[in-house]
Amino acid sequence: MNQAAADTAGCRYAVRAVAAGAGIAVALLLVLLARYRVVPAALVGAAIGAGLWAILRWTFCTGLRNVDPEPLPAGQGPSATATAVTQRAAPLPPPAPPPVPPAVPPAVPPPAPVAAGRTAPRAGTKPTAGPAGRAAGPAGGRAAGLDAAVRKSRTPAKPSPGLEVLAAPRDGRADDLTRIGGIGPVLERLLNGEGIWHYDQIAHWKARDIAYFESRMPGFRGRITRDRWVEQARRLAGEQRR
Repeated sequence: MNQAAADTAGCRYAVRAVAAGAGIAVALLLVLLARYRVVPAALVGAAIGAGLWAILRWTFCTGLRNVDPEPLPAGQGPSATATAVTQRAAPLPPPAPPPVPPAVPPAVPPPAPVAAGRTAPRAGTKPTAGPAGRAAGPAGGRAAGLDAAVRKSRTPAKPSPGLEVLAAPRDGRADDLTRIGGIGPVLERLLNGEGIWHYDQIAHWKARDIAYFESRMPGFRGRITRDRWVEQARRLAGEQRR
């Protein structure tokens, strides 16, 4: 028997012994702990041992061969082959590094031409809005003018002398102020508390009146001119008179 056959036989013997021991151990555990009968426990242990033996034999003993490798002629062994390849192979020169392109400074766009009669804005200044940036139409002009008048008003603590303030709505019927865009139930109750119940009262507001009511409505500054309450109130009051 050659060396490979002896190794294969020894492997199979060891695998068989391990599988048999595992099957016996399983059978004993079933009898002692699980209260199995001897025959069923022996059958289960034999099945587990056979399966374990097949798995271990295929895993550890299949790669062993029963034939000895044929001897190589003199001078043809691995060491001789490696020596011959080493002698024939010449060292390769190291690769040359890739060329580095020269750094190019970023292109700076030329300054924009300035039309005749105008001066270019200085650096750090914000361009002012021209005619295109203003609100188009007479309504936009009136709103912008009203905004400027509100900002210039220096007495927002009191409304104008001609403002009509009522303790209760006329004839006991108040207008629905929530029809004005930007006025909700909360603002309507606030305006009623300030004596404003009707559209025509808001329609006659001046810049001083707007500044006053904005001071009475914290958190809603700019809402009156932004939503154009006065213009909407004039339209609704005109509809009532028809």
